[in-house]
Amino acid sequence: MKRFIFTTIILSLLFFTCEGRKSHHESLKQSVAEFKKENDLVKIVYLPEYYQETKIDSTLSNGYTARIKTFTNMKESRLFIDTKDNILTKTYYRKIESDVTVEFKNNIVFNRPITNQFIENAINESSIKLKNYKLDGIWLDQEKSLDKNLLSIDIRYTSLNTQKKYLYFNLQINWMGHYYITVNENPNF
Repeated sequence: MKRFIFTTIILSLLFFTCEGRKSHHESLKQSVAEFKKENDLVKIVYLPEYYQETKIDSTLSNGYTARIKTFTNMKESRLFIDTKDNILTKTYYRKIESDVTVEFKNNIVFNRPITNQFIENAINESSIKLKNYKLDGIWLDQEKSLDKNLLSIDIRYTSLNTQKKYLYFNLQINWMGHYYITVNENPNF
């Protein structure tokens, strides 16, 4: 009789403890999975985050003076959306603009903003579209300017998608204000 009672108690304990409930770890894992299905996390990023401005003011011995102002346009941006691990990332790339003023012997011969549209129109190559690129840098090439007796400005654009693809251009301005832009395949800087 004692064995029967003891066996009954053991069997009833086994049945009550193995009722098929989930472990704490399994419950937590399931709750997290349901949360991820129902809720999308959104991350908003602005690049650059703050206003930035640089000014270059150079006078060359061949009579040219160049003023280059590069700044962040806080009102215009390009949106890229990426989803990774249920996190929706909205990246707003703010437009970078440059204003270039060139003087030759104290006379203004060139005064224009350098924009994607300006570059596309000036090079007349349908294969180059700067829609997904941002102006990354613009600077004076003093050596080329002095060698050719004109003003030479190098321009670099960076791809918004990869951040590793660059396009280089060279803007050359003569003493009459005529300019032309070439694609620089092998930049030496």
